[in-house]
Amino acid sequence: QPIFKSGGIYYSIAYSGANREFMRLSTKLNEQTLIKNVISAWLLMKKYDLQIEKQKYLLENAKIDVIRKKEQYDSGFLDSSFLDSAILDKSRLEIALVDLESLRYSQLMKFKSLSDLDYKSITPPKFSMVEKSVYLDKSLAIKSRDLEGKRLDYLKKMTVSNYLPTVSLFGGYYDKRDEWGNLRVDDSYNQFGVRVSMPLLDVNRGRTIELRQLDFLKSILELEDTKKEEENLYDDAVKKVELLQKKIELVKKNEKLYNSLLN
Repeated sequence: QPIFKSGGIYYSIAYSGANREFMRLSTKLNEQTLIKNVISAWLLMKKYDLQIEKQKYLLENAKIDVIRKKEQYDSGFLDSSFLDSAILDKSRLEIALVDLESLRYSQLMKFKSLSDLDYKSITPPKFSMVEKSVYLDKSLAIKSRDLEGKRLDYLKKMTVSNYLPTVSLFGGYYDKRDEWGNLRVDDSYNQFGVRVSMPLLDVNRGRTIELRQLDFLKSILELEDTKKEEENLYDDAVKKVELLQKKIELVKKNEKLYNSLLN
């Protein structure tokens, strides 16, 4: 039983702990990705429903326009080209409606592959903006990268310790009994002690340690890249929300205008 491995025993335990935490975070990341996929699929279903509803209204408008153009043509106010154009517009809207229904069906199949629930019965979660520092502090992607770096650091130190002295305790019990006729021989004894060992030559030693060091340095760079990616993701989300709020304000103004025109 090794009792001293130039730090290798400690780093082995530390590596196991970091690896367990890394796997736990990886599972949470997978769960997070699955939830995001379900919500995205749900939102696309609702979007297609609204687009189809809108398309049906446009189609009803086109039908009214065809009737109006036909009346004007029959009365001699318009030539047939205007009526033909209105009929073609109605046909294009009908084709677009079929395309939307096809896309909606494909999206429904994708949603069903993620969830057994009826998407119409789902109440989506309400999201609120958080401070950038809070978002980065809670980011599972950053935590996972950070743990990956610690894990590789421990692995590098474990590798180095394999080429340094190891102190082990050993012990054994030996018992041998032989019989030849009337002659019987008993031979038993205990053996225990301390053993010190160290590899004398390994041609791959330098390369192996260097590779572990490179993996560790690479993980540090990847952690910084992940932090930048998460910062950019946050900034992009904030900007998109701001632009969406502006679009909502413009649409509300248009709604008032349409109500005025309708009246």
